[in-house]
Amino acid sequence: MNEEEKAMKDAKETQSAEKAAHTAGKAAATYLGGSAGAKAYDALSKTQIGKNLEKNLGKNIKKNKLLNKAANKLNDSGALDAANNLMDAGNGKAAKKPSTPAKQAGAAPAQPSANTSAPSPKGTEANNEGTGKATANVLKVVTAMLPVGIIILPIVIFVVLVSVFISVFQLLDENKSGLALGGYYSVRCPEVTVIFVDKQNGYTETGSKTYSLEEYVAGVIAGEVAYLGNYEVDKVYAIAARSYFLTHDDGNCTIEASDRKQAFRELTENQNDQMALQAAEETAGQVLLKNNEVYGSQYDAFACIAEDSNYYTISQGNQKIPKEWVESRINKERHPNWFICNGKENLSNHHGNGMSQFGALYLASEKGYTYDEIISFYLGDEVKISSNGLMTSVAGLEIKNTTNSQLLTAPISNILSTNGATIKDMDDFIYRNVTEAGKGTREAVVTAAVSQINYLYDNYKVRAPYYWGGNYQRYGMPSNLGAKTVTSCSSTSCYYNVGFDCSGFVSWAIKNGGYTLNRLTTVGFDSKFSSNSCNIKDSNCIGQPGDLINSRECHVQMIVAVDESSGKYMVAESTGSLGVVMREWNMHSSNCGNAETRILHMDSYYNNSNNVDPNY
Repeated sequence: MNEEEKAMKDAKETQSAEKAAHTAGKAAATYLGGSAGAKAYDALSKTQIGKNLEKNLGKNIKKNKLLNKAANKLNDSGALDAANNLMDAGNGKAAKKPSTPAKQAGAAPAQPSANTSAPSPKGTEANNEGTGKATANVLKVVTAMLPVGIIILPIVIFVVLVSVFISVFQLLDENKSGLALGGYYSVRCPEVTVIFVDKQNGYTETGSKTYSLEEYVAGVIAGEVAYLGNYEVDKVYAIAARSYFLTHDDGNCTIEASDRKQAFRELTENQNDQMALQAAEETAGQVLLKNNEVYGSQYDAFACIAEDSNYYTISQGNQKIPKEWVESRINKERHPNWFICNGKENLSNHHGNGMSQFGALYLASEKGYTYDEIISFYLGDEVKISSNGLMTSVAGLEIKNTTNSQLLTAPISNILSTNGATIKDMDDFIYRNVTEAGKGTREAVVTAAVSQINYLYDNYKVRAPYYWGGNYQRYGMPSNLGAKTVTSCSSTSCYYNVGFDCSGFVSWAIKNGGYTLNRLTTVGFDSKFSSNSCNIKDSNCIGQPGDLINSRECHVQMIVAVDESSGKYMVAESTGSLGVVMREWNMHSSNCGNAETRILHMDSYYNNSNNVDPNY
């Protein structure tokens, strides 16, 4: 066997071993947590820690001759793919029973009066119906065809991690929460349809009504904490309510108004309700972020775990609150479950997690905490509050209008050499930034586009030219960028210098973000990605950084920042009149006259590990 054949054999064995590790780990997660476990595992395996764990597990499998042989046989036969498909199909069958009040890793809200009966904890436990049969079949496939070691090894490592992540990923669905770049997040639901139910009649639906997102958030504040009468607390729960909705709606911007989700009521003219509306408007668009994804925090009213003669200690942050203060505001007889005061292990129904409503009130009214300080007190440094407005940076790069630069009309090598640089310096700049952002991610794609533009703009105040048919589907930049070349004419103009056309630039950015994408035209982008798209004229059609604005007739742009409050995007694009630039774009404006323009949502492509170039 020659060296090339050995290398091919080694690569094949590595792929089989890592796929076997993934399949066994996912089967274990599905068995432990049903649909939520499978989702948790899929999401975990896309993180750096998950990738590293699967890689190391694959190495261990590969080192063992018996396991290595089994993994290769299973991969060659298609059994591993079949097992994964079976788990995915099973997860797709999972269904909820709307007639049954479900329990969830959610929070128990305070009710409109401290003297009312204790609120029920909201949320839904993972419903494993529909996944059970698939899970059983998967385990049969895996256990029948894999030696015991191939299962036990991943399970031992992953069970602990997956069990931790299950509770989080019941709240998070990667198809529901948009990605935050540089701490900025574009809320995807400008309107919310609220489903009203009759709790006493098995949560039977009684009607529905649509509100703007901020009207909905204000209504949740009114239903949860407005009666406490504190503006900082209202702002805390405005952000928490918005985040909870975005991780708990049904995927169509619809959510139930009940203690199973979030309490909600329409606003009145009273002072507390108007203050709730003001809090929603002041924090408009802001959400909680953890690891750059929306974080749906749990919360409850009050969960005592210890007491002495002077203080109650609540579960969240082991916060001590004077007894006199608490008992002047809460009727203990009406809320006995709030005063168990016998350790966290004796709390039930997920009480004591996330944030405390009365604890927040104490911090704000007695300690002078602001809303952001309250959130930090309970959730720590890992959870951030997103910024609103346009994103201003990604991977340390400033996002800005670059149209006031000069068009490059000479070889880029001339400018670079004059300043003691080479094309390799530019390539290294792009590669370094993409690697920092995390190659093979949505953020990396945006970073590639911004890096090309910023390097030329910040250092030399120039921009790459437009060239009809121009593309460069390799990593880095063409060394002859800007040089005179064969004249290329569109239907309206002729172009003379090496550069990018609109689809060539977008294809380049995706490629240089770490993906295997080949060069596509606007027609190609439409054909490949329009199945998950919306008409840009639709008021509910909102793109995220990394999504595309595409008209198959004439033009494509990449969104690099979003500001819903002003109705603006920042886009990176190559146009015949400007060349390659970043500039503002009206959120619902066509980019091709009267021709249909669509937002192409790129989640399914960016999130598919098969599209990531392993050789980047």
